[in-house]
Amino acid sequence: MGYTATHPLLFWASTALVQDGWRVLTVQWDTTGIELPQDLDAGAALVENAWSAARTHIPGGRAPDLLVGKSLGTFAAGSALAAGADVVALTPLLAQGHARRYPRVPAGRRVLAVGGTADTLWDADAARELGDAVVEVPGGDHSLQLRGHWRESLRTVERVTGAVQEFAAARRV
Repeated sequence: MGYTATHPLLFWASTALVQDGWRVLTVQWDTTGIELPQDLDAGAALVENAWSAARTHIPGGRAPDLLVGKSLGTFAAGSALAAGADVVALTPLLAQGHARRYPRVPAGRRVLAVGGTADTLWDADAARELGDAVVEVPGGDHSLQLRGHWRESLRTVERVTGAVQEFAAARRV
């Protein structure tokens, strides 16, 4: 919903993963006509369709080893986990009862949840139930920016990118 793979959190996460030897497939979708939060079911269906379509671009149609999703894109977590992938959930939609949309994490799978305390869709308690690793950004909004503090916002992107990189590296061990 307006935050694409060219925006800082996803761009730098992808860049770091590629530099670490990962093959990265980016996915974008058209959200025309979808208004959140009232059309959340339509948004979730859009993400599931994108997940299925993306898998057709992976040799053998297998699941990727890692899903990095932001906001609405984190709704693919259930399918990714069920297929054997680990998940990085950047600003997952956890507040206002949305946490029920996320599955319990199967044994052997891991989730890194990242959110900001100024994000009305972030719930730290739900994040701790969702993931075995949580990064919380004090004052971070839904883009993990700190309003009025551009330098600190840049440091936040660096911190989050490092956390994604470390999480992914543990997958390869």
